[in-house]
Amino acid sequence: MKVTAKVQITLEVILSQPWNEECPVSEIVRQAKASAAISVNNLLHNTHPDIRIIENVRVQMVVAELEDKP
Repeated sequence: MKVTAKVQITLEVILSQPWNEECPVSEIVRQAKASAAISVNNLLHNTHPDIRIIENVRVQMVVAELEDKP
C-alpha cells in the first residue's frame, strides 16, 4: 500500500536589509516578499525539490530604527 500525505507549514523569515529612510513602505513590502520567497526556495530547491511555496507571501510587520541625525 502506498500512502501520500500533504502537509502545509507556515514559515517566518526575518529580513534585516539596509533600506534607505526615503524608501516607501510599499517598496519595502514588495522587496521583502520577493527576498523571503527567494531565500526559502533557494534553501529548499537543491535538497528538497518536493517542498515549495504554495501560498502568497504575506508581510506581517515592518519595523524601522531611524538614526538621529544632528
